[in-house]
Amino acid sequence: MSERLTPADIAGRKMTDAIHVDYSRASSAWMGNVEGVPRLSIAKGTDRGQTFVRWYVDSRPVRNLEAACAVINGEMTLEAATQPDLKPTKKYSLDAQITEIKRELAQRATVYPRMVQSRKLREGAAEYQTDTLKAALATLEWLQANEADVRAFVAARVAARQQAPPPPAEGAAA
Repeated sequence: MSERLTPADIAGRKMTDAIHVDYSRASSAWMGNVEGVPRLSIAKGTDRGQTFVRWYVDSRPVRNLEAACAVINGEMTLEAATQPDLKPTKKYSLDAQITEIKRELAQRATVYPRMVQSRKLREGAAEYQTDTLKAALATLEWLQANEADVRAFVAARVAARQQAPPPPAEGAAA
C-alpha cells in the first residue's frame, strides 16, 4: 500500500469473507476481512447486550483502529499495538485529592445509614468501604506531610541510577 492508511479510509469499506458466530444466546459476532486491506480484519457483535468492535492485524487483536492503521503503515510494531493504550491520566494535587476524599466521606456519612436502614447496603460493607476510604485519606495526608522528604528520596534514587554502571549482560564473564 503506497499511501498512508487512516481510520477515515476504512469507513464505508465492506467486510469480505464474513462469517457469523454465535458464542451463546447472549453473544454473537460477524467476523471478516476489510475490503482492500488484506492484513486487517474486524469482528462486530454483541456480548451480553453490549455492542463491540474489535480490530485484528494478521489475525492478532489490536487495541483499536488507530493502532491497526499504525501497524499497517509501519509506524508501530504489532506487539505494541496489542498492548493496552496507556494514556497518561490527568494529575491532581494532593490538596485536591484530600478535599475530594473528605467530601466523599461526608456524603457517605449521610447516605450510608439510610442505605443500611433500607437494606440496600449491608452494614459490614458500609464500614469496609468507609474504612478503606479513610485509610486512603490517611495515606494521602501522610504523603502531603512528608512530601519534601519523599521528593528528595526519589530524586536521590533517580540520580544514583543514572550514575550506576549498567549491569553485566547475562552470561558475560565477571
